Amino acid sequence: MTKQEQEQRFGQLHEMVSAGFERALAAKEDIERTWLVHKIVSKLEPPKGGDADVYRLTAYYTIGDLVSRKIRSLEKEERGEAESRQLAMPGYARLQSHYALRRTSEGGEEETVFVHIDNASDEELSKKCDVLHSQSDGLLEHERELRDYIRARRRGARRA
Repeated sequence: MTKQEQEQRFGQLHEMVSAGFERALAAKEDIERTWLVHKIVSKLEPPKGGDADVYRLTAYYTIGDLVSRKIRSLEKEERGEAESRQLAMPGYARLQSHYALRRTSEGGEEETVFVHIDNASDEELSKKCDVLHSQSDGLLEHERELRDYIRARRRGARRA
């Protein structure tokens, strides 16, 4: 496979991941990393022969990485660090259709799941409120310190 073919195939995998997220968001479904990775890998045609196991392992790793990257980008959006407002609900500036919540998977491991707001419990949403409040406290403190620094610098009294 040439470098160009590899890049083309990687682009196709990236599109499959994005489409999986788009479908789930539009359908108001929760997005569980492990489930989405398995769903995408199951659509791929493995090569025949002795390399099928290596191909499948590599596919899980590669697609898992792409899904994790997409999750991180949505988490950045949730924290207000991204330009996009893909998750914002119509009529709201910040209220989102999906929130990143920590849930225990069927395998017993904790993982980040993008849960549609209607599928999140009041307790989960309250915990998310607590996190947002905590983050706002930190941001306000950062802003105060930065303004203090500017004032001190103007007076010529910077701290080291």
